[in-house]
Amino acid sequence: MRRSTDSNESGFTLIEALLALAIVALVVTTALSIRTGALVDATEARNWRVAREVAQEVLSELEAGAQEDPLDFRMGRDPIPKMKDVEGWSYQIAIGDQAIADVEGELTAFVGEDT
Repeated sequence: MRRSTDSNESGFTLIEALLALAIVALVVTTALSIRTGALVDATEARNWRVAREVAQEVLSELEAGAQEDPLDFRMGRDPIPKMKDVEGWSYQIAIGDQAIADVEGELTAFVGEDT
């Protein structure tokens, strides 16, 4: 068999195709990681916003004197009804420096178990 000596052959070599595929894979992976990071940031921002709304509502009711005993405040009640159907949503009211430190310690231990 004779090989053609024509230099106008069209098509890609295997190396060119693999290089193009690697570049596309790199671009797609980068785009997906950026999107994933944005979703994580958006979720965290939502959680902080909801926590702030809960805290503002609880504090305003306590300041208004709507509850005599702050330790029994809102037990069993959901301060934000739209969050009751969200899986994994819960809240805890901690009053005082030691109670807050205890809750933060529990959360740190909980997050450490997930990673």
